[in-house]
Amino acid sequence: MTAPLPTASRWNTYSRSRYPRLWDGCVGAWCPSLGVTGSRLHDYSQRMGWATTSAYDVTNWAVECGAYAYDFQNGQYADSATTGPTGDKSGCFWVRNYGTVTTRYSGYCALAWGATQTGNAVYVNYDNDPNFGGTGWGVTQWGSSVGFVQAIDGIWHHFAFTNTGTTWRVYFDGVEKTSSAMTTNTQAGFIRLAAYNETPVRNASKGMYMDDIRVYSRVLLVDEIRLLARRRAIAYEPEYQPSYYTETDAGGGGGGGASRPYAWQSARIIGAGR
Repeated sequence: MTAPLPTASRWNTYSRSRYPRLWDGCVGAWCPSLGVTGSRLHDYSQRMGWATTSAYDVTNWAVECGAYAYDFQNGQYADSATTGPTGDKSGCFWVRNYGTVTTRYSGYCALAWGATQTGNAVYVNYDNDPNFGGTGWGVTQWGSSVGFVQAIDGIWHHFAFTNTGTTWRVYFDGVEKTSSAMTTNTQAGFIRLAAYNETPVRNASKGMYMDDIRVYSRVLLVDEIRLLARRRAIAYEPEYQPSYYTETDAGGGGGGGASRPYAWQSARIIGAGR
């Protein structure tokens, strides 16, 4: 069944979600596929850490695989009011790269936290130097890196990582790719999307679409990461769905197809006290 694109007024989180455990410990949730929100990306984690974009026009909102995504064009990024966790942590996002990395760490940084310019902030970034961990997405903390996977291929992918103590694990499309010990940041700092959180701004995006960006103050379980990697916006699906709804309608099976939060309002059971 074909239906309109999602709207930001119709979404389901926490106890109303089909998968409420995906909201346990969530400290930041930015999901462009829920609908156009102008120059700010709404934070659906209830912490009001909306991310304000560095530059904006209507072309930043694009329809990708049946749902909106935010296009971080060359040199663009977004600053959130959310403070990144300093203990156990996880992060994940959907991304489709289309830009060109020309130097090491020349952009594609997805999440960042840590005190600005202290030399110990943690970054999820894209590297093109095989002599420093490999080529692709990975996690870096000045002087050490872990888990570089997958070069740019123009396809939607899901990236996730977890950290407890000095142990880091990197997942790509729901599959663990590597684990390693790495120095761990313990200082609080704001989260910046698509660039390092330094002043002046360093290594902003060279061009990528992003969606369903999430940060946790706990270590995600393997099955939770696999679930998040099934399709964009899966955490926003409602507890109840209409009888005609199928996973095929939502682009199930990955590939960047998005869930359909807009159709589920009709799925509420009359008289159920909800």
